[in-house]
Formats: sequence, C-alpha cells, structure tokens
Amino acid sequence: TAFGNLQAPEVLSETMVSLVRGAKHNGYGNSAGAEDARAAVAKRFSTPHCTYKASDIIVASGCSGALELAINGIVDEGDNLLVPKPGFPLYQVLAESQGASVKEYDLLPSQGWQADLAQLESLVD
Repeated sequence: TAFGNLQAPEVLSETMVSLVRGAKHNGYGNSAGAEDARAAVAKRFSTPHCTYKASDIIVASGCSGALELAINGIVDEGDNLLVPKPGFPLYQVLAESQGASVKEYDLLPSQGWQADLAQLESLVD
C-alpha cells in the first residue's frame, strides 16, 4: 500500500521477479484462463458421472468478469433480466449494456432474505 503496512511475502516478490526475468509469461495469456488452471478446475469438479476437460472451463477475472460472461451469454437485446433487491448493481449495468432491461424482485429480510416468490412470478414476461 502507499503506507507500507501490507508487505508482500518475500517468496512472492522473488517469484514475481523471476517470472518477469524469465520472459515466458510476458504478454497476453489465453483469454479463457491458463491451461494448467483450467485443467485443475476440470479435475476438481469432475465426478464419475460427469467428466470435464480443460477446454470445458473458462476462468474469469474475478466475480465481475464472471458475471459479465454469464449475463452476456444469456441476455439478448429486448430481454428482461430479473434481479434481486437488494442486490449487486453490476447486474443492471451489464444487462443494459446488452440492450436488455432489468426488473427487481424483493428479498425478504423477515424470511431470511428469501425471494418474494409471488412478486417474482408476477414479473415474468
């Protein structure tokens, strides 16, 4: 930080310097994520009934990146996206960037933040 109160571990600093000097990873990586990371995710979530390959996996850049991939993949211009209220404001930004609109349904604090199912149903086109 600017105040020097959050120092990185020395092993991290040394590893970063080594990677930069090695020039193997300088430049753009695979936009779906590093192959070894995707393979590890595929192995971790495969079951005897459902086996994943690295090519089945997309590693996003954080939660916002994952939401963008998901919403862009399911929303078309003119669609309505139902989102919880209170909720995450990025849902609306991403939906509207695709030409969709957003309808909010209530989460009920008195019921453990469960969705108001009657209201939700009334919002479905």
